[in-house]
Amino acid sequence: AAAERRGDVEYTFTHALVREAAYAMLTHDDRVLGHRLAGAWLESVGSSSDAMALAEHFRRGEEPARAVRWYERAAEQALKANDLTAAIERAELGLSCGAAGEALGALRLIQACLGHQIGGHGVHVDVGIAGRTQLGKLDLSGDLQRVQRLLFGSQLEAGVVVFGAGDAAGLHQ
Repeated sequence: AAAERRGDVEYTFTHALVREAAYAMLTHDDRVLGHRLAGAWLESVGSSSDAMALAEHFRRGEEPARAVRWYERAAEQALKANDLTAAIERAELGLSCGAAGEALGALRLIQACLGHQIGGHGVHVDVGIAGRTQLGKLDLSGDLQRVQRLLFGSQLEAGVVVFGAGDAAGLHQ
């Protein structure tokens, strides 16, 4: 869509088998470079609507720090679409790329709160404490509210959110 607005030509494979065959012919180094370049190009043209694609390009392009930011955004997109399972999976992918600082705290908080909501009671308190500890090292004046809005949306505005174990993890303001 962005390519059409700029008048660029966009190429795509007509069949998955053709794409897989072409991909298999590349060396590992060429695949890494291709993903790195694709991610950088998509990022430069403002293609942020598919954060998961950008995250995957940077992960496969062996740029985990850049992938983390996009996995966080992909988790946020999944939350907005009310796909809680995908949000947790995307948070875990971001963590597997070595998330640190604010991103680590935000991803852990997503895991903790959503794990509690969909029944993963085993780890949500520990994860919440880890997330809040990491976030507590930063100036969170707006960031915690952003994560809470993403997690609870209109429920937060209506005042009907009960944090449950989140309160025990220190997730309140």
